[in-house]
Amino acid sequence: MLISTEDLRDALLDGTGVSSISDLTCALIDPLTHRMQDTLWQFEEQLDEFEEQLDKEAYQPDYHQITLLRRQVIALKRCIKPRRQAIYDLIDTKVNFLSLGQRRLLGEANNTLSRYIEELDACIERAQVLQQSITNQLNEQLNQRMYIMSVVAALFLPLGFLTGLLGINIRGILGTENPWAFTIFILALVVLSCCRRSIQTSEMDMKCGN
Repeated sequence: MLISTEDLRDALLDGTGVSSISDLTCALIDPLTHRMQDTLWQFEEQLDEFEEQLDKEAYQPDYHQITLLRRQVIALKRCIKPRRQAIYDLIDTKVNFLSLGQRRLLGEANNTLSRYIEELDACIERAQVLQQSITNQLNEQLNQRMYIMSVVAALFLPLGFLTGLLGINIRGILGTENPWAFTIFILALVVLSCCRRSIQTSEMDMKCGN
């Protein structure tokens, strides 16, 4: 907005500016409307980059950058909506100082702002979809890690219990006098680990089948 007013001021100082209130109104509204297009293109290009990054498994877009972009889009939309309403009210009041061509120009500006709002709504939806996709990926990775930890815990919990139980230094433990007791115990732990692993694998296959 400041750039448009500065350009208008420079034109007035050079003697090539507007000469009426209607010309001043159109000269303020028209550049303000068209200069927003570059900002919209920048938003769309950033969203395109985020979507391409999301498709690549090796790289994930920054969630906070998407949140910041979404806030900027929402702020621009809040700025455009009252401006569009003001232009619509100006056209609807049918003031005498606006000519037919100037009314047509304001109508085009109003339609352009309406299109901008639709594009901003689309950008907001795209940002929300990106955020939801990132959240789903993080939840899936977390679930996979938790599953691996649960499998490891299920495998080593009985082993740790048995080794801790047989590590008690008291009389009466079986196999203390047998020279093959340690070998038998190791084999029993291996068999128990294989059984636990086969059970976990079958449970995983059943979940995948469901």
